[in-house]
Amino acid sequence: GLRVEGLPLVRLLARLTDRGLTGTSANPGGAPPAVTADEVLDYFGAALDMVIDGGPASGGPPSAIIDLALDPPRLARFGSLPVADLLSACPKLII
Repeated sequence: GLRVEGLPLVRLLARLTDRGLTGTSANPGGAPPAVTADEVLDYFGAALDMVIDGGPASGGPPSAIIDLALDPPRLARFGSLPVADLLSACPKLII
């Protein structure tokens, strides 16, 4: 999967490393998402190599997920981007 992150800090880190960065909601399955770095550490502690504290998470709607393994691509989950924007970027997308 590929996610285009909206947070300036994450975009900067991706540019500086010249690599893709991955991330998920910082919570074990079924638990509420962590909002602060301390909450992430409470959940995962020593299992993490590093936590970069960019301030509290703002939350918001989930990311849209498009399954590009299919031809034509299929929208697997609606998210924060308007469908018109998704169709503009991927005209063959099946909604």
